[in-house]
Amino acid sequence: MSPSAPRIIFIVCFVLPWLPVAVTAEIPKFVNTADPISQVCLRPMKGDFRRPGQVGLTASEVTFANASGQELRAWFFPGQDAQQSILFCMGNTGNISLMLPYAKILQQGGYDVLLFDYQGFGDSEGVASVGALLSDCLAAFDFLQTHTQRVPDDIGVFGVSLGSFLALTVAAEKQAGAVAVEDAFIPDETLDRFSRRVTGDNAVAKITLQWIKTFLLGRVDPLGNVSRLQCPMFFLHGERDRLLRPSETLRIAARATGPKRIWLIPNTGHAPESLEINDREYSTQLTTFFHDAFAGTLEQPEVELKVTKQSSGAAGLTVQATITTDGNQARRPMMLTLVDARGRRRFVPFWIEDQATVDTQLRDRPVHVFAIPYHHVTATDNGWEPELSAYSRSLATYHRAASKLLKGSLAADYLTRSNGFGFGRNGRMIPKFPTAAAEDLLQNLIVVAEAPARVQVRYARLLARLHCWPAHRMGDARLQDLSVFGEAMLSCLPTDPDDYYELQNAGMQLTFRDTVVGDSLFRLAKLRLQDGQPEQAQQLLRKHVSVLPDSVPTNLTEERIRSIRTLADLVTP
Repeated sequence: MSPSAPRIIFIVCFVLPWLPVAVTAEIPKFVNTADPISQVCLRPMKGDFRRPGQVGLTASEVTFANASGQELRAWFFPGQDAQQSILFCMGNTGNISLMLPYAKILQQGGYDVLLFDYQGFGDSEGVASVGALLSDCLAAFDFLQTHTQRVPDDIGVFGVSLGSFLALTVAAEKQAGAVAVEDAFIPDETLDRFSRRVTGDNAVAKITLQWIKTFLLGRVDPLGNVSRLQCPMFFLHGERDRLLRPSETLRIAARATGPKRIWLIPNTGHAPESLEINDREYSTQLTTFFHDAFAGTLEQPEVELKVTKQSSGAAGLTVQATITTDGNQARRPMMLTLVDARGRRRFVPFWIEDQATVDTQLRDRPVHVFAIPYHHVTATDNGWEPELSAYSRSLATYHRAASKLLKGSLAADYLTRSNGFGFGRNGRMIPKFPTAAAEDLLQNLIVVAEAPARVQVRYARLLARLHCWPAHRMGDARLQDLSVFGEAMLSCLPTDPDDYYELQNAGMQLTFRDTVVGDSLFRLAKLRLQDGQPEQAQQLLRKHVSVLPDSVPTNLTEERIRSIRTLADLVTP
């Protein structure tokens, strides 16, 4: 991707919530990789979007060499009175300036943390290459051990997406004290899918692919590495991951013979979305795992199933699950998760002391069953529900509104991302105008006004799309003046588009750019000119220009905007 391309990242990785407003150091830029396979698999970026001090974190910048002698840049975050350290292995996109939330969670949990840039990423030397990833991670572990003077048992490894199988490999080879992986996958199967895009008659790609398969894939095979790990393991995966199937994480976890905890995260997609959907629970689950792992107290509830056909003759099965714990704790909440061979899942919240029995119905026999303790919940008549932070609660309200307006979470995802291009590119997904849902949104704008600023910006995308709804998809809509949605959008726009970021399902967007929002602003500017309000029209045109992606040309220079006083001035080239 060229530096001038729209600044949206689609990733196999991670990234960046709860960071307070800070001065942006610079907008990271994509850079080249070493070979065609790496070009498909990796998305390295140069430039730091945030630095630790800008977001209230204490860290020192350090360097160390990988096996080929390239100096790698890292940030070391000391934990207060820390007795253990955590090595973080990032995903395939960006650099460590986008990984600060992970450092924040773990440092506040009482651990030293090391974030490092892979070769060719961020401020590390060299050119990014798939072949250098494992060497980088092993060198990072060695550096952390030397820097902290800790034994391997006091070092944990946390890997996200691309970093997941690297973390498992490092933990196995270095005999780490604990390992957590999020959105894991099986690299040889995934690489086969990726490589079809580039090999063809490309000799360099074929040679690189053969080298990876011969010398690397067997060593980083997560199915083999987890079977020889005896340290505690934590497997996390968003149930709605649209990039990597949760079934791969479950297959890997099933091979683990050591102590393990599994969390299929409800209502969540691929990282970095997991950082925000239930932010408090995510943070607590991660730090509690490492605390329990290092203390040797990782709880592993036993689940026994009794599966019978429904007595009424209806299709499906009745499942009775008996969950047993060590019985040394007070009554507490847990989540039972059942997944069948087709990936369909059922989440059942329940309370437990030493044993509990849970009944539910499924279409097919489950092949994966596990229970995990929860920490932030509210009791209900039927069990409990997650107790969300104000931010996560507001984000959930937005997602419900988007799904209702755009007829489903998948359509909402595609139609509100990609800098607005998805609204035109996926036009077949646009439903008939949702009159009732749109009117309901207008009547509840107080909810939008009370939302956190970064959630309000998401509403701006929704309102702009309602304003610019395609005429051929209006159906029998009763609303005659769609500009009311554009007017409502104005109060939701970010103060500084360049300081905005948005975490998504398998992606994030740095800066706010959106062609549909730009279209909405242009239409509102025309209305202001028709009403004889040229100064207001000029302000809207400036906002219009500021939210256009870099790849969208415009002739609206500042000089031309100042010259526009009438509608004729605007429409005349």
